[in-house]
Amino acid sequence: MKYKLILILLLAFSVNENLISQCTPPHSETCEDAPILNHPMEINGLICRMIAFSNPTAFLPCRDSSTGVPHNTVWYKFQGNEGLFTFTINVSNCERSDDGLQVGLVEECFENRPVFCSGICTEKSITFAANLECDKVYSLFLDGCSGAVCDYQIQVKGSGKSCKKIPYSAFVFDDENSNCIYDSGEEKEYDIVVLDSFNNKIVTRGNRSFYLIREQNYGKHYFKIDYRNPYVTVCSDWILVDLDSTTTEINLEYGRKIFLKCPLMNVDVSLNSVPRFCEVWNYKIQYSNTGTEAASNASVVLKLDPHLQFLSSSKTPDRIELPYIYYNLGDINIFESGQFTLNVKNDCINAKLGMTHCIDAHIYPDSICNPSSLWNGASIKLSSQCDKDKVIFDIWNSGDGDMEEKSQYFIVEDDILPMQSSDFQLNRNQHLIIERPSNGKTYRMFVNQVKNHPGFSSPTLAVEYCQYQQNPSVLMSLGYVNMFKEDDEDLFVDKQCNESVTSYDPNDKTGTPKGYGINSIIDRSDKIEYLIRFQNTGKDTAFQVILKDQLDDKLNLTTFEMVSASSPNFSFTIEDRLLEVKFLNILLPPQRLDEFGSQGYFKFRIKPNENALLGSKIHNEAEIYFDYNSPIVTQKVTHQIAKNIISVDVKPFEKASEYMEIIPNPNQGIFLIKLHEKYNHADLKILNQMGQTVYAAKQIKNNYLINNAHLSEGLYYIELTKATLPKLVSKFVLLKLE
Repeated sequence: MKYKLILILLLAFSVNENLISQCTPPHSETCEDAPILNHPMEINGLICRMIAFSNPTAFLPCRDSSTGVPHNTVWYKFQGNEGLFTFTINVSNCERSDDGLQVGLVEECFENRPVFCSGICTEKSITFAANLECDKVYSLFLDGCSGAVCDYQIQVKGSGKSCKKIPYSAFVFDDENSNCIYDSGEEKEYDIVVLDSFNNKIVTRGNRSFYLIREQNYGKHYFKIDYRNPYVTVCSDWILVDLDSTTTEINLEYGRKIFLKCPLMNVDVSLNSVPRFCEVWNYKIQYSNTGTEAASNASVVLKLDPHLQFLSSSKTPDRIELPYIYYNLGDINIFESGQFTLNVKNDCINAKLGMTHCIDAHIYPDSICNPSSLWNGASIKLSSQCDKDKVIFDIWNSGDGDMEEKSQYFIVEDDILPMQSSDFQLNRNQHLIIERPSNGKTYRMFVNQVKNHPGFSSPTLAVEYCQYQQNPSVLMSLGYVNMFKEDDEDLFVDKQCNESVTSYDPNDKTGTPKGYGINSIIDRSDKIEYLIRFQNTGKDTAFQVILKDQLDDKLNLTTFEMVSASSPNFSFTIEDRLLEVKFLNILLPPQRLDEFGSQGYFKFRIKPNENALLGSKIHNEAEIYFDYNSPIVTQKVTHQIAKNIISVDVKPFEKASEYMEIIPNPNQGIFLIKLHEKYNHADLKILNQMGQTVYAAKQIKNNYLINNAHLSEGLYYIELTKATLPKLVSKFVLLKLE
């Protein structure tokens, strides 16, 4: 009897060893340690028996494991293939417990991203189906309930479209020995954008750590860096990579040859929170040196709006002399970057809901090392101040040379475009003071910079709330500051302006400038800065956030610039004009736990097409996906394209309302013009917002009836001229009623 028992035990051990020997590929005791298989079919036909071990700390997505009861959990991990797959797990011969197994499939090793969970323990077969995606890794686990040790067989059915995820590396290096080959020790920059050309189609790729290869993309790919630096040339134009099933990595190295040693400093300031009135606003300031030489004794200077109170910043300021805050950064090496946050309080006593509050950022050194030889050194700077009953604009030639020819300035009052303009010419260090009445209106001045000035300086400045503090009852114009672009196209300056709000959806999209008038008109040469913001208002941590933005066909993709993002854990692609931004493993906490930490953003710039039709509209909106929830669709941002809208020759006479009345206003294109007797028999023109004449009449009389119902909705100007009398310009709004 004893020998029979020994024989049975040996036979059982032999069967168990035989089952374990068939565990190919072998399982892992933890999800993190499981090797990643290339295809789910690699576990098809697998026969194995679990090993008895205590694994109470293994997470169990399907049920509560907080009791610490030992479980025998085994893991298999594989790369997804695009398509429907069916998994069957046959269970038998369970020991140590009669509970059997439970089975689950999760993404990566995230317990809160289950694809399937059986939710029950069983000694019978378990079958489930799952739609897999080829850009994701999946983990299959089998859990021996209450420590059960069982035999199991795995069967997988399905094919799907094959794909695989491979390491992707792209960087620029300083080619110090000019051999166009990366040598150890040469400085590298990974934060670059690469154009992937395949089958006459170009995909833009930024911040990618992995590359997804699908069968339909096998073939010759040409990769080109999208690199804009005035002090270098790039060795390689296009790098050819032949992708197929044997490709294991993509490594793109772009050498840059320096022809001018110079720092190139970048700064960006972004509001990382909703600009709620009377609350704390959180800004993120990011900076870098993408030049060809280290920046010595670099510094950032912030200028705060007078109604923003400084509270704190993650980097200690070296000096505070409000409205200026000074930060010393020390030496910034080539390709080095950094960031810090700033907390300010929106003034609730001296400000008013809806006011626009700005922060200016300027990083030094701000030198431009290759100015045009035609530039004589003159440089126009613009500043402003409120002085009791006046708004004072100061135009200053701060350069080393006299202006060689006249320039122009323009002033816009609210949306009267332009209200005042004039020529000027200043010698070195000479000032021109322009005053406007402080009457609650928003004034913006534009100044044409001198010819051949280095960089992209285009001086402009808006003043919104003059006289409000002296007379809070004054009727104040709001909402006009962001109609036009700011003077921040040079990399070393940035300006962020936001209108204060009350309750507000934190998942939104904005476009700056927001455009002139009710049709949001922008100049065809303007860059549009789009900001997509998101906030986790749910109950749990968001592990990934995906943004999708179908870029309008009237936008020029070759001008796309990624500006900044709230988290470094992101990548983006543009394919078939769809911008897709992925914040993977962003770990965004819920709003209830961390107001600022629960918010994020992605910011980019892009210009309209040069040949876009004047008057055509650019529409843009985004979809925001938190984990696997349905998308949140932002509001639609619309701009209308015009040309030279600032220099339109419209100079309104300030007292036009005393001599001309439009009845009704707004109207549907049919209205009456009542005239003062002085302007009887005047000549009339109606101009659209682009300065084009859409209607004209000679020698009109009082109570002149106009029927222009065929005109489209928008803002229009009426211009009256008569002999030596001042030109009258008024405006009306045409609305189409449904």
